[in-house]
Amino acid sequence: GGSIADGGATRNFDIYDLVSAANRFHIDSAGAVSIYAPSASAVTARVGGTLFSSVTPVGNVGVGFDNLHVHVIAASTLGANGDAIEFEAHGVIANNVNAKRIRVAYAGAVLLDTGAAGLAVSEAYGFIIYGRIVRLTSTTVTLSMLLISSSAVPLVMPYQSTSSAATHSSANNLIVQGEATSDNDIICNSSVVKYVPV
Repeated sequence: GGSIADGGATRNFDIYDLVSAANRFHIDSAGAVSIYAPSASAVTARVGGTLFSSVTPVGNVGVGFDNLHVHVIAASTLGANGDAIEFEAHGVIANNVNAKRIRVAYAGAVLLDTGAAGLAVSEAYGFIIYGRIVRLTSTTVTLSMLLISSSAVPLVMPYQSTSSAATHSSANNLIVQGEATSDNDIICNSSVVKYVPV
């Protein structure tokens, strides 16, 4: 047998196993979901998942930086120390002599930057970016990223840092940017952002 309990003003919800006298499923007031093992005190898993997924190709427009893919991370998504966001972005580079540059920014801070001469020119190739942002405290995150290109001489660019730029109680933008000369020198074809709770 089982029952569903409503925590009242705090709006916590539990599915309770009457036979073993233990919670099996819990949703707290912030919407975080926990699944419990046979012992009510042992959490088997906290449920995360995909926040955003875009398969709309977006290219740069002329000279200067352009936002290719932008994802707004809602306030308090990283609500507890150890909560994380993981993301990937995939794209292509045009075959011409124009200089090209890719940046990733979060909460207004530039995290990964290939630099003005970091990407190979005069060949067509793809790139992929992996990233993980982990909340350390209410105002700091640790940031790990990796960009890999499939150019003839591959670019492998890691990035790791700790930043105090993020305020988790506010929404923060995660942005993939491109800078080049001609339209569509850089195209971001797809991106996905996932929430990984502590």
